[in-house]
Amino acid sequence: MGYQKSPALPGSLRKNGGFGGYGGFGGSKGHGGASGSGDVIGSVVGIEEIVPVMSAAGKKLRRTVVVEDAESNRLNLTFWDAWASMWDQYASKRQKIDHLVVILQLGKVKYWDGSAAVHNALFGSKIYINRDIPEIVSFKTRLDICF
Repeated sequence: MGYQKSPALPGSLRKNGGFGGYGGFGGSKGHGGASGSGDVIGSVVGIEEIVPVMSAAGKKLRRTVVVEDAESNRLNLTFWDAWASMWDQYASKRQKIDHLVVILQLGKVKYWDGSAAVHNALFGSKIYINRDIPEIVSFKTRLDICF
């Protein structure tokens, strides 16, 4: 039991070339077998509380953020330490924000108890939250059309 590397997200989450139709997760051979990485765009539908976790490296903080694409597929994004804490400002005003849209570039797919989750890579990931960039504006427009 525990995290296992996987070559790709399940088929239901790979619709339209990737979750939310942005980028996609592809497998690549690396140290220790297959790994998956790619980009995710989605509307935030849940921000869980921070959970302290003990690991071999010591105490860490973990937070799960649930995102949904325009076709109502949901995916868990798991963030650690400073990345987990940055969600505090959004969690406190979640009800006041219409569509909170996030893009995670270079996320890593991991599985826990058979469910896929995407984590930020230690130094390679970038995150954009409700930024005024074409990809987010386009995604918000698609959400408004769907709902």
